[in-house]
Amino acid sequence: MPEVAMGAVVDGLHPCLIKNGDIIRQADISNDVFQSAMDMELKEIARRKSVFKGILPDIDMAGRIVILADDGIATGATIKAAAMAIRQCGVERIIIAVPVAPAKVIAEIEDEVEEVVCLEARLSFRAVGDSYFDFPQLSDDDVISCFRQLAPAAQ
Repeated sequence: MPEVAMGAVVDGLHPCLIKNGDIIRQADISNDVFQSAMDMELKEIARRKSVFKGILPDIDMAGRIVILADDGIATGATIKAAAMAIRQCGVERIIIAVPVAPAKVIAEIEDEVEEVVCLEARLSFRAVGDSYFDFPQLSDDDVISCFRQLAPAAQ
């Protein structure tokens, strides 16, 4: 069920977990299935950290303004987990910037961060990819290439 947004997890000293209760109930997802999916995602986070290690320097976020940008928000679980994790770093302010999201989810997120910038908050929403003419999945190499172009001093 990789496309079911049943929640989101962020690793670290104080892992953050957001459960999407509505989806879990609608899809009748058991605790075992949820735990298995969470374990799989934590392994993927570890894999990606290993792959991307050394591409960008570690940054102390304490006291900084952090902008979380995404290609869009569907359920809000992932961006909420990211905001919770970043909040633990002692940031001054969190701004979320997205091109498209459901209006209902934007209203929920506005209570959790200092600012949300959303170009198109839709009343009717099915999927982020519906807002794009072309919405390909990026490979690890694509991501590394982008980071290297944006931060040549980090190489």
